[in-house]
Amino acid sequence: MLELRQICKRFGSRIVAENISFTAAAGEITAVLGASGSGKSTLLNMVAGLVLPDSGEVCLNGVALNGIAPENRRVAMMFQDFALLPHLDVRDNAALPLRLRGMGKHEARQRAEAVLAEVGLAELARRQVQSLSGGEQQRTALARALLAEPAVLLLDEPFSALDSALRQRIRSQTAQLVRRYDLPALLVTHDPEEACLLAGKIAVLDGGRLLQCGTPAHLLARPQSAQVARLLGCANVNERFYIPQQAMALHEDGEACELLSCYRDADGWRVRVKHPHWGELACLHTGETAPADGCRVRVQAERAVWFAAAECQHLP
Repeated sequence: MLELRQICKRFGSRIVAENISFTAAAGEITAVLGASGSGKSTLLNMVAGLVLPDSGEVCLNGVALNGIAPENRRVAMMFQDFALLPHLDVRDNAALPLRLRGMGKHEARQRAEAVLAEVGLAELARRQVQSLSGGEQQRTALARALLAEPAVLLLDEPFSALDSALRQRIRSQTAQLVRRYDLPALLVTHDPEEACLLAGKIAVLDGGRLLQCGTPAHLLARPQSAQVARLLGCANVNERFYIPQQAMALHEDGEACELLSCYRDADGWRVRVKHPHWGELACLHTGETAPADGCRVRVQAERAVWFAAAECQHLP
């Protein structure tokens, strides 16, 4: 298990980490979610040992890593830009961590070929990396990370440069390998959908502060502030309350609303209305025909989350 204990870091007067504490379990991805400048990548670099915290501890299986050099921490990182060496083929790029540790070329290549088969690149082992697609390059980087035999896998927005279909496939494969290798993995992302799809736990950061940490289901059901709800990509949020989309529906027992917009996607009609009591709301309508102006929307008020100070309270 990876554990961050009261991590603090400043760059001059700028706070990039303020008493951040959470754990990342083995065999699971923990997402660090936040906007640009929230401190996500700096936190990852502190786990890797590339940046030292001003105070606090990074611990792995109960052992503090603060005094351990980056090269001795058994941490592997994957980046958005792949960071592959153009003069080496796929197999030798993947085998690089083994060669740097002194393993012989033949044995390192055999080990690399086995892991390349796991990520679906067995037939491309002798190809030059410049000839690979973006997804193939990212899978090469994933194989290289696994061949480093890490105790922790750090993922710094590694999927953001891939197209949508490829991104989904590589995400799924990465999550499967994290489970198979039983690694704690930290994923830095600004994409709430990615965080919710991949992570067993999400740590929501803003301005160097940990706003909330929990499972995707818990955070979506009970965000502690409007900012957490917004960073999670929730609709129907203002400074006073958040209404989950599952808590509302077009229904004849509802209140008549002004129709503001309506369009159809694969899930149904995406409807935005002005409700007489709740203001502007976004909801999903799965009926065959598009709603009209004056459509009725029923809101389950007991499922609304009300924000007060740094906490939320729920209507009884």
